[in-house]
Amino acid sequence: MSLISDAQLASLRSFFGAMACRDDCVITRVTVNTPDGLGSPAGGVTTVGTVKADVAQPGAGLLAEYASQIGSQLTWLVVFPYGTAVRKKDTLTVNGRRMEVQVLLDPNTYEAFQGVLATEIA
Repeated sequence: MSLISDAQLASLRSFFGAMACRDDCVITRVTVNTPDGLGSPAGGVTTVGTVKADVAQPGAGLLAEYASQIGSQLTWLVVFPYGTAVRKKDTLTVNGRRMEVQVLLDPNTYEAFQGVLATEIA
């Protein structure tokens, strides 16, 4: 038996997402469509959506754990309301700062947020 119901968990996720995620974040994604007339893949960039997010510096432990994936790049911890459709390699724009998602952080059972590690794009 769960400690809280699914409805209670959804309510808590909504509450915490609204309280902590205050900045607008535009999520864009590279798309690859069918090959063009010359056989090369044709694609573009699609805006997935604009969602609320929070950007913070990740702790040393988190950086150390994912060092092989992020190297020495300037890295940010970006959190979204639970269930946000964000993928690895998506581009995030928050307060004029552009970042590329490198790591999707695994959610826990009672996770209220969805987190990623994103590196700054110059």
